[in-house]
Amino acid sequence: MSFNIFIKQVACGQKHTHLISKEGHLYSMGSNEHGQLGLGFSPDLLPSVKLPTLVNDIIVKKVTCGESHTLAIDLNGFAYGWGLADHGAIGVRISSSHEPSMIQFSSTAVDVSIKDVSCGAHHSCFLSVKGEVYSCGRGDKGQLGIGFISIKEYRPIVVRLRDHDEKIKQVSCGMEHTCFLTASGKIFATGSNAEGQLGIQNKNKNVSWPEIVEMSKLVNFKQICCGRYSSAIDEIGHFYAWGHFNGCNIDKPTSPDMVQTQFVRILQSDTISAAIDIEGKMWAWTNYSESEIQEAWKANGTDILPLKLPTIPRLFDKTEHKLIGEVKLGHNFLIAIGTDQPAQKKEQKLNQHLGTSLRRKSMGKSKSRDALGMSINKYQTKQDSRTQTQNPSLERRVYKTLLNEDQKAEAGKRNEQARRSVSKRKRSRSNTVSKYDIVQHSQTKSIDIRATIPQIKKV
Repeated sequence: MSFNIFIKQVACGQKHTHLISKEGHLYSMGSNEHGQLGLGFSPDLLPSVKLPTLVNDIIVKKVTCGESHTLAIDLNGFAYGWGLADHGAIGVRISSSHEPSMIQFSSTAVDVSIKDVSCGAHHSCFLSVKGEVYSCGRGDKGQLGIGFISIKEYRPIVVRLRDHDEKIKQVSCGMEHTCFLTASGKIFATGSNAEGQLGIQNKNKNVSWPEIVEMSKLVNFKQICCGRYSSAIDEIGHFYAWGHFNGCNIDKPTSPDMVQTQFVRILQSDTISAAIDIEGKMWAWTNYSESEIQEAWKANGTDILPLKLPTIPRLFDKTEHKLIGEVKLGHNFLIAIGTDQPAQKKEQKLNQHLGTSLRRKSMGKSKSRDALGMSINKYQTKQDSRTQTQNPSLERRVYKTLLNEDQKAEAGKRNEQARRSVSKRKRSRSNTVSKYDIVQHSQTKSIDIRATIPQIKKV
């Protein structure tokens, strides 16, 4: 089924999804257990929706989802929330909302214009145009960053960086912690540090004020993302992770050796991580360790991990021939927006493949062995296979030229063989003696044809 609607943005919660069209219309689908779809119907009347359904009376420019709640920003910079609100995650003093409710930040809310929002499992953060940060919701681990522990905060409270005059340009909420990225490229963190996700090297300490994430060397970060653990990319595109990553608890930002590519964007949910590299390719991996995956499969079967993903970043083969522009992650599912790979890119890949095949073919013919029986050009073959094709189009033309030359040579051989065969048949017919011309000599064992030719007479 096609709706002929251009989707420019996606947001995923634990069991629900929101889509924003090019015109700013908001659509929702999935579970409506807590009213998180924003369609105006209670869960009793509308428990779930299987197809994208329009959310009425709102035009938005950004949407994001928590576990069971949703936040959005309209074209005027006003923020709205709906869904589960028993801890205050939607910034409104109600237990739940089945439709978008405008969020008030202070008595003079006219002066507060929101440009970005982020959702944790049960808490939320808002970033204003002026660089101010507000938080609300569950703060039992200090994830609100307001300086004290709070079970629930219904109204957004200002978050401040103590002893640091830094302007915040991005905020990212994890499951039970929050990270803040400043304009100077520094990272501050608050909340639970049970697995080292704050990067403050004290795993048993929960923090209620944002503390700076210390680095052993100067790194200028350009994006942060939190889920189960914390992650970031620097201005070059190098990937950093701290917290529970690849089965280990890392207590400070570390760039994994297995990730050698450059990322332009990273994303996380509670169970999945993803990234987009500089070529528009999508990478995906699970937030579980190998032992946790085995335990989850034994306990819950296929419901817990429908996506079989590696524990370290790897290219996502299901989008191999796509250029990905947007990815959002839910609980064990992901949604990506992209386009088919341009024909030029496919042509370059084909040329590279042909060039590699040509090199391998030529190496296979000239292979020689030394006294130990080892291939002399083995090392050279490995080196050449790692060498990128400098001009794949030229190699393809050379490959085609060689094929054409081989075909021409083969055709020439066939023509020459046919010509010789015709000549041979002509000579054979000219030298053949008719059965009427042969004079039988019964007393001789052999016949000298040349001797009998002068005596030929027709009977």
